[in-house]
Amino acid sequence: MKKLVLAALLASFATGSIAAEKINFGVSATYPPFESLDASNKIVGFDIDLA
Repeated sequence: MKKLVLAALLASFATGSIAAEKINFGVSATYPPFESLDASNKIVGFDIDLA
């Protein structure tokens, strides 16, 4: 049991130290107010602000 806990702990440390610099999201700008296009053709909305 101790070996399993130790292995899980070491695995969580190994994956936690790798951080992505940029995360890409795929959205469809057809569901206002969650996401939509503004006058300058940029995607805006709740989901964009949340991300």
